[in-house]
Amino acid sequence: MVDQGTLDPVIAFIVRKFITFMMALRKGGVGKTTIGVNVAVFLAALGFHVVIIDGDSQHNASELSIIRDPQSGRVRTRPYSNGTFRHAILEEESLMKVSYQVRKNLWVVPSDDKLDMGRYHILNKKDFDIIQRLLDEFSEALEPAPPVVERFPGWSSKSTVLDMSHFKLEHTSDEEFMTPPTFVDFVFMDTPPKEDDELVVAMTYGTDKILVPSEMAEFSIQGMRQLVNSLQARFANRPRKAEIVGIIPNKVMHVPRSAHYELDYVRSLWQYFPQFALRPVHFDVALSDAQTLHTTTLEYVKEKGLNSRATREIADIALRLSGFKGRLAGLQSCQYCTQSAKEGIERYRAAQAQKAEQRT
Repeated sequence: MVDQGTLDPVIAFIVRKFITFMMALRKGGVGKTTIGVNVAVFLAALGFHVVIIDGDSQHNASELSIIRDPQSGRVRTRPYSNGTFRHAILEEESLMKVSYQVRKNLWVVPSDDKLDMGRYHILNKKDFDIIQRLLDEFSEALEPAPPVVERFPGWSSKSTVLDMSHFKLEHTSDEEFMTPPTFVDFVFMDTPPKEDDELVVAMTYGTDKILVPSEMAEFSIQGMRQLVNSLQARFANRPRKAEIVGIIPNKVMHVPRSAHYELDYVRSLWQYFPQFALRPVHFDVALSDAQTLHTTTLEYVKEKGLNSRATREIADIALRLSGFKGRLAGLQSCQYCTQSAKEGIERYRAAQAQKAEQRT
């Protein structure tokens, strides 16, 4: 456990050349890595330059280095020979040096089995600002990203329509794999499900924005409230204020045995966190199947010719986070989730009106 009283104040605040998102949640198994990796993949598939930092010792995100032949099914693993995230934390290498281009426009700073050495390093030195410094140094080594309006005409227009054919992902050659980025638009940090872990605290202090994939489980609203309060408290005296930008209900299923329970959760999410609630992602085996086959969901659904609802929902989340104002073709609206969200907002407004009346 981290003693909050021992945390040193941040000395400097640097405006970075990219936006950093961190995936946060107390529990594992809710799709945190799946959501984070796929959001990053969709942005890279549109042409944004994206980096994934794998801060989980299970190193699931790091498996993007694996290349699978769709015809034979054979896989080939390309080694992270310049080092991993652990080496950056131990200040043996820079984030730039340990960034590997696993797909065109998509880089990974990989984890490994010895990542706990980085956590012990942070604990021993009580240096909870190390991730912020690494990211700031990474930013300083990069060129400014070209303006979005120049690279993506119509990005800010409500009339712009994208479809799945606009998302194009390509493997890199071995030479490209070892080539670091010249500029970066977004950095996504995947963390282990341990809120008070020293590495998680350091990554939290280094991020700009926080995404919270959420489970459909008992007491989840209470746990979410505790998580939100905890995250906000961490930044009370920090010059860099990380912003919670979304809570994403994941693996939503509407079947007779569970529809009422899950819709109660969606309703409560909009009732208590309307400022954070994002589009739910429905259960879809394509996401887990892709991970089993060591490929991305985008590549898997295109290879199999699947019409994947969850894939479009995650793509839409990626677009919204990037500031896209248009719409994604083929995106289904869920009448059950929409109605539950509407009811939740009505309850929120009623509660606010009651509070206002009590104050007067």
